[in-house]
Amino acid sequence: MTISERFKTYLFYSKKNVTQLADEIGVTQSALNRVVKGEVLPSSKVLIPLGNLGVNINWLLLGNGEMMQDEETIRKDNNTIIKNSQLTNSNNTNTDIIQTIEDSNIKHLKAEIKTLKTENKFLKKEIKAEQASKQLLKDSKAVLENQIKDKDMIISLLQKN
Repeated sequence: MTISERFKTYLFYSKKNVTQLADEIGVTQSALNRVVKGEVLPSSKVLIPLGNLGVNINWLLLGNGEMMQDEETIRKDNNTIIKNSQLTNSNNTNTDIIQTIEDSNIKHLKAEIKTLKTENKFLKKEIKAEQASKQLLKDSKAVLENQIKDKDMIISLLQKN
């Protein structure tokens, strides 16, 4: 499978078209179309944001590994991309790449924090509901124990008569 074919596979997997992905990663639609058509290799301006979205860059470029990677791998790959980039421009390009990675990581972490806060609120509500259920069960148990005592007393009285 070629880079172009793997890129198309990712588009299908992510349920996005070229325009949507271009907007999401901050590149032009024409730049991505050229990659899809196999006219050019994806640049670091395409690869770094894709890596931050969880795409395994080794898979995209070489066909090695799985299409998607876990969070720890994303961070390691970001560092590898920075170290191994063969930049032809000035140091500003390095700064731009680093800033892009940092911005992407911040965006990803903010989304993760938002998800965790939502989950935390939900879990707190579940805990309150469980505590209320537990108290209700305790109260029911006490009522049932009293009823058993009353029945035992009634049985005892009936047996005496």
